Amino acid sequence: TVVGGDELNHVTAFGNSSGQPGGAIKVGTGSLQLQNSVLSANTAAVDTTCSGNVVSAGGNVESTDTCGLSNDPDIDKPLTDPQLGPLADNGSDNVTRTQAILARLTPAVEFAKANCVRPDQRGAEQFGNDCDSGAYEFDGRTTATVPDCSPTGVIPLALDEPPGGD
Repeated sequence: TVVGGDELNHVTAFGNSSGQPGGAIKVGTGSLQLQNSVLSANTAAVDTTCSGNVVSAGGNVESTDTCGLSNDPDIDKPLTDPQLGPLADNGSDNVTRTQAILARLTPAVEFAKANCVRPDQRGAEQFGNDCDSGAYEFDGRTTATVPDCSPTGVIPLALDEPPGGD
């Protein structure tokens, strides 16, 4: 539970659960400003992600629609899968584990609005023209499933964008 007047910027809340309202965020009194954050796969008895007065400052991606985000896709992206990977090291120099953004074309990439906070929680600097929403900055690295063997020795690979983006 947070008390009014607080702000969350560049936060990723993934896979949290609560027997009370608000699986990721519960505002007790007042309001909470939410900006440039990713909220996904959270569960609760009521209001699966947010409970209370959450005010969006833009740049947020939410897999449900309980945080009162704007329905304007240029401001926020409610009811949107942010396409995050599992909690892992993801190249951290400081032992911080994160949920990686899986590909350059995911909804959180370069979606952050004002008040960009970098480096990200792993220590990675901004990659691309704009900051990403959430606590993880997509750094151009991605993984692919590769078959164990190929009868021809050729492994097909398709990229949605050249390595490094832009």
